[in-house]
Amino acid sequence: MIYVINYDLNAPGQNYSQLISYLRSFSAYCNPHKSTWFVSSSLSASVIGAEIRKRIDPNDSYSVFQVLAPYDIRANKECVNWFNNFTL
Repeated sequence: MIYVINYDLNAPGQNYSQLISYLRSFSAYCNPHKSTWFVSSSLSASVIGAEIRKRIDPNDSYSVFQVLAPYDIRANKECVNWFNNFTL
């Protein structure tokens, strides 16, 4: 499954390297926008969300959505190609 993960980190100056490391731990991922990631995973959205919560502050926000066809995307070429290589 492909998920889109968005987040808003509300604590300026905080180090969110744990969150970024987690997002990069997926076998396939792409980061098309500053706070948006596409990831490929067999995990559920709720499991991914639980892992994200472990790595952010309580006042931060996030969303995890499964991507289903049809879809539309405009991002950098690398991420558009990455995304389009997956069959939904």
